Amino acid sequence: MKDVINGFFILFENQFGVGDVIAVDGAQGVVEAMNLRTTTLRDVLGRAHIIPNSVMQKVTVHSREWSRAVLDIEVASCNMSAPRCFCRCFLWRCCYNFVLFRDSITGRL
Repeated sequence: MKDVINGFFILFENQFGVGDVIAVDGAQGVVEAMNLRTTTLRDVLGRAHIIPNSVMQKVTVHSREWSRAVLDIEVASCNMSAPRCFCRCFLWRCCYNFVLFRDSITGRL
């Protein structure tokens, strides 16, 4: 019964949702499924953690209204200016696309 009550408050208060990255009771991963009794997480190794809602004492939500992407890009070159040029062009392109995306949302041209 405690699982159902806790599950109701998790869903009703929108504490976290499917697709959020959370950590709870030593397990961390992406929320794959939620219901009144359990929450299912998938960690980076592909393991599924099925956690009863009644045992959730402290939940850390890592992706609530904020997230970060970390990219490892390997560039094979003996000329050290090529990786710098690549990174500079890549970052410029990312910033340019962000400005276009931001302006399309805000309606600015």
